[in-house]
Amino acid sequence: MKLKISDFSNGINAKIDQNVLPLNVAKTSYNFDFFSMGLKNAMRFHALKCPLLTLETSLDKLLDLKNMCQNGRVHFYKRYDFTNNSWDDKLIIFDQNLNCFYLNLCTDEAVLTSLGIEFSSFPSMVNYRLNGEDVVIFASPTDNMYVWNGVDQPQEIIDAPKIKSMVIHNERLFATTVSDQSELWFSDDLDPTNWSVSLNDAGVIAMVDELRGSLNKVVSFGDYLFVFRENGISKLSASAGQESFYLTHLFVTSGKIFENTVEVAGDRIIFVASDGIFCFDGINTKSILDNLKDKIMIDDNCKAKFFNGKYYLSCKVNFEDNNVTDLNYPTLNGDGTEINAILSIDVKSGEYVILRGVSVVDMEVVNTNYMQEIIFLNKSDFPLLTLNNTENPTIVQNMVWRSGLSDIDNTIRIKAVRHIYLSVFEGSATFKLFNENGDCVSYNLCAGLNDIPTYFIGRRIGYEISSASNNVCVSNLVLEIV
Repeated sequence: MKLKISDFSNGINAKIDQNVLPLNVAKTSYNFDFFSMGLKNAMRFHALKCPLLTLETSLDKLLDLKNMCQNGRVHFYKRYDFTNNSWDDKLIIFDQNLNCFYLNLCTDEAVLTSLGIEFSSFPSMVNYRLNGEDVVIFASPTDNMYVWNGVDQPQEIIDAPKIKSMVIHNERLFATTVSDQSELWFSDDLDPTNWSVSLNDAGVIAMVDELRGSLNKVVSFGDYLFVFRENGISKLSASAGQESFYLTHLFVTSGKIFENTVEVAGDRIIFVASDGIFCFDGINTKSILDNLKDKIMIDDNCKAKFFNGKYYLSCKVNFEDNNVTDLNYPTLNGDGTEINAILSIDVKSGEYVILRGVSVVDMEVVNTNYMQEIIFLNKSDFPLLTLNNTENPTIVQNMVWRSGLSDIDNTIRIKAVRHIYLSVFEGSATFKLFNENGDCVSYNLCAGLNDIPTYFIGRRIGYEISSASNNVCVSNLVLEIV
């Protein structure tokens, strides 16, 4: 018989036992894009390049950045300098010791400058135009709020609550706190620095129902404010004065919602809970990518961002092997102890890819007049990374598609693979056969039609396609089996 596999777009399925998994479905795959019929390289990680910086002052020369990425934070501060009528965008970076630095993105000098404020826990950061100035607001669960206009010493706001999560919605700052996790705070209208509670200024809303749990993440979406709680979602209509605020309760889950994975993704919100990945349209919630649920491990260190139509999630993936795919961070072996992958989901089509070889501690979207990127704060010698399809990636990323072990519709008979046909349109690759006993045989593939005679036996047989080429496209696999 000839088993033809010309379409790999069924992707990965971790729900089905590998012994009954069809051979056109992967048990695991990473760094391959498999939604274009064949297999080709997915987006790859490159060191972030700032177009205005010269080679002598490039980000690669900032050795201090390498010390910031074991457990740091990054934020893009978009600022217009009204005095000089020019953009003055900055990148704000916290190192693992909570020291705060900023990097001017609109000059040709790569200089990390200390902001001179101290925090005892990592703050949330939001941008806001306050009194005609573009400012960035810092607020943490254990520190006072600070407001920085990009020039002067940051201003400390004494009476603000200790904030866990915050967002600007209809010109107010809404926030959750750690002091009382059932309370939603909001600032004065048009002034996120005024927290004087009254009917005309700031206020507090108590959500005391125990079904949905503590208030964690606040998100502005459409005309409403959504509060993502430990086990559910609440919706607040807050488009007028506070006397007109209206609260309703929506989704409830038995699993824990991981607040750092909640991200507005165009016309929907995507988030991850302990019982799966969910898509929320403001009314209804549905589970997506259930086939990956058992493969991806999420905890409070996982993060998410939306950029250019895709939802990016840093996560832990059990790759079930001992491969080392990041030469700069050699412990990324899929053992579940490190964030070792990025899951990228196209929110319109549902297509996805797992990117292996990084350990991302934070990510941010940068949008200047000359640079639109998603950047990753990464534990490696290349602490600021981005994604694109250009050649010569900074991080060495092997690409792998691995099937399960199939009995090919006969659980008893021993089968023999006698011939392998496989087309490689670009680059080079390796093809491997393996069986239930751990036996394997490998063949190097070159560009063109590969016609390989072989004799490989087993009751259950699987295969693996791998490549480290800058550009590769593999398709039209045929196994001749007797």
